[in-house]
Amino acid sequence: MKKLTLYFAFCMLLLTTSATLSEPVEINIMHLNDTHSNLLPGKGRDENAKAHYGGIARAASVIGAAKMQDPETLLLHSGDFFIGDLMWYTSGYGALELGILNELGLNALTIGNHEFDGTSELLAGVLSYASESFPNISFLSANIQPLDEKPYGMAIKSFIKDYIIKEVKGVKIGIFGMTSPVANLTSLPGPDCAVDDNILMYAETIVGALKAEGCDVIIFLSHLGRPLDQYIASSVDGIHLIIGGHDHISTEEIINNTKIVQCQPFYHSVGSVNMIVDGENVSINSMEIPLTSDIPEYEGVTMLLEGVLEELGEARALFEMPVAYATKFHTEYVATPMEEGEWGTDVGCLIATAFKEWGNTDIGFTTSGLSAQPLYQGPIVPNDICRMLGYGVNATSGVGYNMARFKLKGIDLWMGLQFCVSYVKENGDDEFLPQLGGSKIVYYTEKGTLLSVEINGQPIDFEKDYSLSTSLFVYELLSFVYDTLGYSEPPMFDVIIDNEISDFQVVLNYVISLQTLTPVDGCPGCITAPVQDNLSKFKAFNLTTYPNPTNGMLNIQSEEVLFGDVQIEVYNYLGNKVAEFTEIADNTNTISINLLGIAEGAYIIRLKNNGVKQSGKVIIGK
Repeated sequence: MKKLTLYFAFCMLLLTTSATLSEPVEINIMHLNDTHSNLLPGKGRDENAKAHYGGIARAASVIGAAKMQDPETLLLHSGDFFIGDLMWYTSGYGALELGILNELGLNALTIGNHEFDGTSELLAGVLSYASESFPNISFLSANIQPLDEKPYGMAIKSFIKDYIIKEVKGVKIGIFGMTSPVANLTSLPGPDCAVDDNILMYAETIVGALKAEGCDVIIFLSHLGRPLDQYIASSVDGIHLIIGGHDHISTEEIINNTKIVQCQPFYHSVGSVNMIVDGENVSINSMEIPLTSDIPEYEGVTMLLEGVLEELGEARALFEMPVAYATKFHTEYVATPMEEGEWGTDVGCLIATAFKEWGNTDIGFTTSGLSAQPLYQGPIVPNDICRMLGYGVNATSGVGYNMARFKLKGIDLWMGLQFCVSYVKENGDDEFLPQLGGSKIVYYTEKGTLLSVEINGQPIDFEKDYSLSTSLFVYELLSFVYDTLGYSEPPMFDVIIDNEISDFQVVLNYVISLQTLTPVDGCPGCITAPVQDNLSKFKAFNLTTYPNPTNGMLNIQSEEVLFGDVQIEVYNYLGNKVAEFTEIADNTNTISINLLGIAEGAYIIRLKNNGVKQSGKVIIGK
């Protein structure tokens, strides 16, 4: 009780009483983002497998204290309340969380990209239920558009708004929302909906409309991610506050007189904004309140969650029974994938190795963006594995994506990996960064191009067939990649889709078999990113090319002695032949060609001589 009293006293310092309308007016806002149904505490467990950090019951204490000091405090959520915890699958696909947030006074929630993970049909059903049960919650997203009058798309659009206007203490506050267009690629809005990527047009139009309505304050409740929030702030005048979400990055910055904030995901913290409105002048202070063990849980919410667990019966063990022990913290996130370093994560390696072992294949394959949370040191319960994987729905067990096994030619595998690395370079994040079991890759940071690929200790052979095990999501992602690269049909063959098991079950079974989880030695080295000065350390295939990068003449050094006609072909990363040469060699290991006039970029060199085929890699640039 003493701790709670002290905490309320602390809140008194943050939230002062409101002024009269003739004086500067204080507006208080509490905000959340990317909670992903992590209603129970997490972030590591004690020796009794109890977690003491975060959770919606602690968030309820903080929000409740704010509401006691200022009953007109706004509560806003920037999206992604769907999926990421077993609680989502067992308690109404987000309905339980919405019910608790409704009791806390949630005013608005922006639709996140992961709200589409269970298909538009499921989202339409949840929104329909919420519109009847929690009419005070406004769901926002201006750039979600129904397609071809599909019924679920039309239903979703009917339940969401572009913006709302709230009057608080005589101040008109306009709040609008948008959803990350990445949903079109990484989730399942189609064929019912699409998320429009013309975000600047929507922002300019809505800000203009809110100004025309006489709004004193404009808030963008964004699920675009920090880079796009920065872009909107720098491009559109008149937005006072952007409350962000999507990329799970704690943020506090000012761009073009717009304050941008984002708090920690998974109910690890609550954001607090104090806004003073004095005529046309708006000043904003913000802070983030970590939900540590010092903050008491709100008893009513704790009792509600206990009742939900009790109703699960034996399935309650999924949340409480240790199945393994992690000796160390397992990394999950790569913050700077285009800087020099070794970027294999402990979590990525664990997942990819579990896939490889399950499928008995050459390679286990996932990406950094397909894991959500690290593993913390201490006891591990099944729900920790669900939180680590984060995503996926299937028709059999419900939890996670089903599994797939297939084969690829070496050249097609190379092209797929190259696309992923190029995407990382283009977007500057780790969403498509490959995480591998049984394979190593090296990519050049400046150009975002592959330098080498090793599979089970051997350089990739373009002519060889390689087997891969992945989740069904990664299989579909690679299908999209090959379609984007211009393949007439996906090059995967001998495909087996296993609808009886999911990635959650595969990884959980692997973790149980290990019992003790220790980060794999050398795992970060399976993904290596050098800068130009270090390129010479990495040999690509069985041909050595130099100088590399080159701006013209290229020397090709072979492991085999060359004699007679030597055929040399140069391919771009799309697999298109851009040049070919025929040279004469006289018992030498080195031959030269002139690449002057070929555009800058990464290229594959294929050499044929007397029935022997060899491959190499070159970057053309200054």
